[in-house]
Amino acid sequence: MIDMQHVCKYYSMGDELIKAMDDVNISIKEHEYVAIVGPSGSGKSTLMHTIGCLDMADKGQYFLDGMDVTLCTGGELANIRSKKIGFVFQQFYLLPQMTAFENVEMPLLYQHMNSRERKRRVIEALKCVGLEERMHHRPDQLSGGQQQRVAIARALVLRPPVILADEPTGNLDSRSGEEIMELLEGLHEQGSTVLIITHSEQIAERADRRLRVSDGRVTEDAV
Repeated sequence: MIDMQHVCKYYSMGDELIKAMDDVNISIKEHEYVAIVGPSGSGKSTLMHTIGCLDMADKGQYFLDGMDVTLCTGGELANIRSKKIGFVFQQFYLLPQMTAFENVEMPLLYQHMNSRERKRRVIEALKCVGLEERMHHRPDQLSGGQQQRVAIARALVLRPPVILADEPTGNLDSRSGEEIMELLEGLHEQGSTVLIITHSEQIAERADRRLRVSDGRVTEDAV
C-alpha cells in the first residue's frame, strides 16, 4: 500500500540545510496498523505530509497503492488525497457554523454526489462513530471527544483505504482519548490501513508496528 524508497526532504534555514527526511525507506502493507513515533522536530510531521500527499519529496520514490506519487501533478495529488487517504487531525478542523451532518457531508459535495447517496453515506459514517443522534448539533454543542468522532466520520465518508491520524488524542482528556483509540483500532479490524503519528510511547505500543523518526531517519522497533 505504501512504499518509500530512498526518500529525502530538505529545508533551508539561512545557510544551513535541514534534512527533514534523510534516505527514508519504509513499506506498509494493506490492512496494517502502524505507529509513527518521535519527538517534536524529529521529522515525523514531514513524513506524515509526504505519506498524505500534502508535500512532495525532493529525492527518491513514493508509491501509494502502486502509483508513483513522485510523478503526479498537483491535480492528481488532490485526487489521490480525496480517494485514498482519510485525514484525522489533532485540531479537528470542523466548520463551526455547520452541524455534524454538514461537516461530514462536505467532502462528498466536492465529488458531485447526488443528495440521496450523500445522506446515506453521512448517516452511515456517523453511525460508525456512534453519533447519529447528534448529527444536527454544531461543534460548540459537542464535547471534544464527540468533535473528534465527527472528524473521523468525515475521514471515513469517502471510504478511503488509508486512515492517517496525526496526534488524534492530543486535545482530549484520557477517557475521550481512549474512546478514540478504540474507535481507530475498530476501523483497523474492519480492514482499514491505519497510521497514527504520535509522540506518545503508550499510544505507539498499541500498534502492530512502530516506526521511529529521529533527525529525519526512520527505524523500526523489533517485534
